[in-house]
Amino acid sequence: MREPFDIFIGGPMGGTQQDAHGLPFADHIQRLKAAVERAATEIVHENGAPNIKIYTPELDDSGMITSRVFGILDTAELGIMDVSAGSPSVMYELAMLHALGIPTIPVVMADKDGSPQSSFYLQGTYQAVVESFEEDVLFAKLMPMIKTVIFGDDAGMNPAANPMSEYYGLPLVEASASTGLATGYFHNFMRHILKANGGVFDFIEDEVFKMVVIRPRDLEEAEGLSQVVQRKLKSFDIDVELIGERDGKVYQDREQARGKMLVFRAGGYLFDTPAPLAAQNKSPRMKRIRLMAERAKTDAANAAVQKFEQRMIDDFMATLARLPQDYPGSVSRRLGVATIKDFVRMVLVSLGREIPDDFDRRFGVPD
Repeated sequence: MREPFDIFIGGPMGGTQQDAHGLPFADHIQRLKAAVERAATEIVHENGAPNIKIYTPELDDSGMITSRVFGILDTAELGIMDVSAGSPSVMYELAMLHALGIPTIPVVMADKDGSPQSSFYLQGTYQAVVESFEEDVLFAKLMPMIKTVIFGDDAGMNPAANPMSEYYGLPLVEASASTGLATGYFHNFMRHILKANGGVFDFIEDEVFKMVVIRPRDLEEAEGLSQVVQRKLKSFDIDVELIGERDGKVYQDREQARGKMLVFRAGGYLFDTPAPLAAQNKSPRMKRIRLMAERAKTDAANAAVQKFEQRMIDDFMATLARLPQDYPGSVSRRLGVATIKDFVRMVLVSLGREIPDDFDRRFGVPD
């Protein structure tokens, strides 16, 4: 578990406007900080860990936003934002937290009927609704919510959920990264494989059905997946051929930047593994969500990590499947996606071989 656990507190700075109780909005952040410090002290005392570090921006310093605030936002593991004044700067910081997928607790004032005075953007999101910005009121409301973020105590709450991530299915930076990785993979490699004329399909004398991209089970498997696939194929006595190797040369494409291309074949299929996807396993957000799961130590938290990983893989594969339409000359029907198990089955069928009785068991599926 990484320590300290960083909490970013944001709110309106300066100005003389007051809330419904006559307290200047500019004083909210000090009350908020005091309440969060109390909560942090109790959490550390009760649990022994984690060490909690609290950051509040001092926006009167020159260059503070770019030199410090963005850096704190990017590394924070929880954002607590006073949005009661509708401050544009606070909403700016809140939007950045949402884009980064960082768990966030917006703090809003309650109407007379107890409903939140929140903006349209925040309606229905995870938030702290308080009657006033008295320290005791803030402490009572925020203490259990902070514990939920750190330890995952309430499986029904998702502090990382927000309208932006819900729309894209992932935090915006992760959705963009998956799309970018898939686009680079396609542009630099796959488009040369799928082209209608003069590509690897013409280079091979006998027929192949498709180029199959092997889908990893998770992000960790994406790194080194090629070796895993080749070992599994060989365990079924399936030969793996590097195209052109029999002729003492590696397949080359003049339109590809490096010319030489490693293209593998098994039975009636070419295959490749999406190595660029492994980069997502090292992303700051992936590390953060794993840390949260480690702290929570619950099945629900582990399931959330798996769901997050699968969505990253889904976005990569969906982008890959769409890209042939954007590249004239690419033949989309030549591209396929399969798990290792399904791919081995496809290859066995293409070779005219029967599926062994113990096939499922050899992939870890009990009889």
